[in-house]
Amino acid sequence: MTIEVTVKLGDASVSVENATLELLIGDNGAIVAAGWAYDNGMANMFYRAVTNYFNVPIETPVKDLPKQVLDMVFVQFPRFCNMGNFGYLCLYMSTSRIFHSFHLDISTCDSNRICYIILPEKLKEEERSWLDRMAETLSANMVVVSGLDWETDLTPWKAPGLKTGEFAGKAQVFLDILAGDLLVNVESSLRINKVRRFICGVSLSGLFGVWASCRRDLFEGVASVSGSFWYDGFTEWLSTHASSAETFYFSIGEKEKDGKNPRLASVEDETKKVMDTLSNNGKKVFFEYNEGNHFGPLIERIEKAIKAILMAQEVPA
Repeated sequence: MTIEVTVKLGDASVSVENATLELLIGDNGAIVAAGWAYDNGMANMFYRAVTNYFNVPIETPVKDLPKQVLDMVFVQFPRFCNMGNFGYLCLYMSTSRIFHSFHLDISTCDSNRICYIILPEKLKEEERSWLDRMAETLSANMVVVSGLDWETDLTPWKAPGLKTGEFAGKAQVFLDILAGDLLVNVESSLRINKVRRFICGVSLSGLFGVWASCRRDLFEGVASVSGSFWYDGFTEWLSTHASSAETFYFSIGEKEKDGKNPRLASVEDETKKVMDTLSNNGKKVFFEYNEGNHFGPLIERIEKAIKAILMAQEVPA
């Protein structure tokens, strides 16, 4: 297992943006190896920050770090930040035997609303300013979750793979982590009271968002961009399971139905079945087509989706 520690500091005088501590965990939960990694070479600055904050010598072996350090999921670094900006140390420790790390990109604002965006890859450097702008203009904290095993963590049950093999169907394991350590520690670190949560996903994570809203009472709104509702048995399952969310947004590429794979080509029909089920259950449902196929300008599509569920109004044609 890799545990990723990400520090983001808002003070312009502290230019460390991404520094990671990777821990290799053995099957028995013991730390096997550890190593620092950093993007911009500012290792000493990061070392001093950690030393100062935890009041431990930086040369301390990871296996000897205090338990309270290892138990923490989020720690704020206000002493290194300007007013209104926060730095976070994300230490994600999991006992669920998911052998990969999660990466979080976070943009904050003074709001009790928070939107979790589940993506296949972490944001590029130039996309972080987009996340900051979204948080500011929509008055909602934004958390991008990436680093998942896409075909394992987001699939609700086992099903044949698109080409070979099968989908592992471990979404319940990821949902337990999301609803447990991850949401609780993110929101407590941001000091959010009476939280209002939203979730946005693409492809399999769009499927996951709708499924998760039927499994846990967590999210007020769900946005699905080209959600994988072709997934075997999903529309039938949804017809017998109520969602706790109130607002839904769906979009698909107008050419997705022309795909060569029959399962993928059924996404438009299956999405409309999902929408009908939710509408018949009194949910507020919005839909729009995007130009192109499944692979389009992702950030643009996500932005429209998030705006729709946060503003709870139909997206202009």
